[in-house]
Amino acid sequence: MRWLRRIRYWLRFRAEQAELRRELELHHRLLREEYERRGYTPADADAAARRTMGNQSYMREEARGVWLPPRLEAVLGDWRYAWRGLRRAPGFATVAVLSLALGIGANTAIFGIIHSVLLARLPVPAATQLVQLQRAIPGKGVDESFSRAEFDVLATGPLPLAMFSSSFASLDAGGVPGTVSIDAVDGRYFRLLGLHAERGRLIGPGDEDAPIAVVTERFWRTRLNADSGVIGRTITIDRQPITIVGVTPAGYAGLRFPSISDVTMPYRAATTLQIVRERDARSPIVTIVGRRTNGQSLDALAGELGDVWRRCCASGALVSASNGRTTQSALRVADVSRGIPQRKFDVRGRYARILFALMAGVAVLLLACCANVANLLLARSRARSSEMAVRLALGASKRRVVAQLMVESAQLALIGGGAGLLLAWWATAVLSRARIGDLSSLISTTPNASVLAFTAAVSLACVIVCGLVPAISVTRTDLVSPLGHGGPRVSRSAHGVFDGMLVIAQVALALLLVSGAALLVQTLRNLQDTALGFDPAERLALTVETRHTGYERQGMTVQLAAEMLRRVNAIPGVRSAAFGSLAPVYGGRGSLDNVTVRGAPPLTGDDAQTWFVAVTPGYFATLGIPILQGRDLRAPSSGPVPATREVLVNERFAKKFFPGRDPIGQVFQDADDGDSTATEDRIVGVVGDAKFIDVRSDPQPMYFVPVADGDWPFLVLVVRPSRAAGAVGHDIARSIAAVAPGIGESDPGLLSAAVKGALVRERFSARLASIFGVVALCLVAIGLYGVLLYRVAERGREIGIRMALGADGRSVVRLVLRQSMTLVGIGIAVGVPLALLAGRAVASQLYGVAPYSVAVLAIATSLVVVTAAVACVVPVRRAIRIDPLVALRSE
Repeated sequence: MRWLRRIRYWLRFRAEQAELRRELELHHRLLREEYERRGYTPADADAAARRTMGNQSYMREEARGVWLPPRLEAVLGDWRYAWRGLRRAPGFATVAVLSLALGIGANTAIFGIIHSVLLARLPVPAATQLVQLQRAIPGKGVDESFSRAEFDVLATGPLPLAMFSSSFASLDAGGVPGTVSIDAVDGRYFRLLGLHAERGRLIGPGDEDAPIAVVTERFWRTRLNADSGVIGRTITIDRQPITIVGVTPAGYAGLRFPSISDVTMPYRAATTLQIVRERDARSPIVTIVGRRTNGQSLDALAGELGDVWRRCCASGALVSASNGRTTQSALRVADVSRGIPQRKFDVRGRYARILFALMAGVAVLLLACCANVANLLLARSRARSSEMAVRLALGASKRRVVAQLMVESAQLALIGGGAGLLLAWWATAVLSRARIGDLSSLISTTPNASVLAFTAAVSLACVIVCGLVPAISVTRTDLVSPLGHGGPRVSRSAHGVFDGMLVIAQVALALLLVSGAALLVQTLRNLQDTALGFDPAERLALTVETRHTGYERQGMTVQLAAEMLRRVNAIPGVRSAAFGSLAPVYGGRGSLDNVTVRGAPPLTGDDAQTWFVAVTPGYFATLGIPILQGRDLRAPSSGPVPATREVLVNERFAKKFFPGRDPIGQVFQDADDGDSTATEDRIVGVVGDAKFIDVRSDPQPMYFVPVADGDWPFLVLVVRPSRAAGAVGHDIARSIAAVAPGIGESDPGLLSAAVKGALVRERFSARLASIFGVVALCLVAIGLYGVLLYRVAERGREIGIRMALGADGRSVVRLVLRQSMTLVGIGIAVGVPLALLAGRAVASQLYGVAPYSVAVLAIATSLVVVTAAVACVVPVRRAIRIDPLVALRSE
């Protein structure tokens, strides 16, 4: 309670000070009047009153000791003194604050991205309680899909459950066609999540059959123009009128990460309207989520649900026979507080390694910044050696002096932390607007509590690291020399230990960052120069999706594709156009299949797997993929379907399945274990290998089937124009919209842009690492410059004597360079093993360059040496301009 009272007094400190001053003045006036009544003259009465009251300064100090804890008052005094010191040294303060701002800002920015992408939880109440049910099938991994019948049984267990199913459909909202992402949920879904509507209401238990929808706040703002009368408005989804009854809270976009749900509908109504396809109640298309109680472990929860699962569903009895899942399975419970990850587009898995590598890089950069600031503080403390010696000689303890230096460090860290927070906010805002693939949409520009706490922790670490070296230097201060004639404050050996170690640390850390940046830059160059197997220049691509539309239900996808091709090829300026279920690097719907070669032993596992892609004639010519043997596919005919389908294969496929044989005319089956009912495929041509999946990945074995022989609700139109791609793109979009409005993208994109976008992660990491490396080199230059400048000034008399005895400028240059290059050499010797370890740590992110590349290490070392040489120019010039007479006379 006494401390609470003192804190209250401290808050009223200024008011109490004024009251104390008025009270002392009142006592003085009353005593003076009393002495005047006794016959004293006014001057004698004033002097007598002062003698009677005693030392008023001492009385004020005693009163302040009651109001304010002495230690806190000392800290406040040190804080005011440090602030005045910074104002008197603006150059030092600017360099120190900028160094800390760069280090703290870079760490805060990268941590903010890591938090948004890897650590952020779903914006729902008590997100840590959300779990997802999964089935573990022996030999086949984990399956997240359940049937509605399985959900009905599991819902009778001890855990509150809800289900949803994700889908896409065509949308018409006020005459603007497009595609919408839909979550079909049961009536318990929003109640389980604990969400409340931003506008209107959410879907509840009584809405199972109603053709209604709840839209997200983002969809309401972007697609519906923030319509204030949105409640009751009708939109058309997959040609079905749907009434909007509510808007979800801001930030909510479904449970899947990183995909975004736009519209939520009742599950039963969505299946009745054929917006979500369900063959029967045993079709495994729903995802089951639940909410556990606090302290309930995932294993214990799985055990509680295990009995229900084994009785009803473990053998697959409630799963549709068409899926063939009749093996025993076990129930798993997974934490989904950070969202249900997408298996095909795992953004966290794609960016986790590179983000943590960048986090390690900015941590190293922060150490270099702290070393630079510590060097500045060390030089400043030496310049103030007389002041420190006077304080110690007058009785101040070393602890008290160290505390003052730590307060100065804290002041720099506080200002640097604030500036770093602003810098991080600006950097994340720039990155969120940049085109960094899936990462840009996930970056949050608003600092949250976790980011602020991280910034505070980093600033505190900077206080300790930056203030430690000057504080240790002060504890070794010699009182005699500074008070005698202002000579050296600390022994020569102590100088070498402190500032030399700091420069060595900066050089080693800079070499580490520069070598890492060089590895990433070389990786980016190798990927940009790699052979793709196709020509992306001036090729256009456009996605056409008829999935979950009336065209798919009526089986019109093949006819629709043919009509689109006819119209696009008729556009002036289009040299050729073709459809494919997958376009190289651009994306699409490629699929894996097992292959059995006629007359050869059946293959199993990965040996039998290959990719297959559906294409139309002219696909390879449009993309610039050469046909090495045979011919292209023929246009579909109206005659009877041949027993053997004609296909093309790539070189990898031919070498894998027909080694040493001519693949033309060979027959294989695309089914497991050589099933006699499977389609037989006859090879009519061999095409060159191309990188379809990823720029990093080697070409995979692939075969290409005609689009006309199947039902392909997802196709990519590739176009080779003969005039400006932009002008042709608008014509292509209009032609597609004329055939089937709302099923194509607004405008085609360049394949070259898709290739560039595929390298966005590598470009992002290379640019940031390069910035960190440049900043580290600048810090090395500043640190080495400051140390050499101080040593030249310290050894000015020695250099003057050398020059007076006949030493020329070259010997002085060698003297200064020997000191600097010795420190740089030791730093490089320390940094080389660290750089090799860093290369090994980022080996999985490299392409075409070894983590122990001698060339990269040589380039990084050369940059560090050149930077150090540039930093030596001014100290060397100052050393050779020393006048021997002036140097001798100064002593």
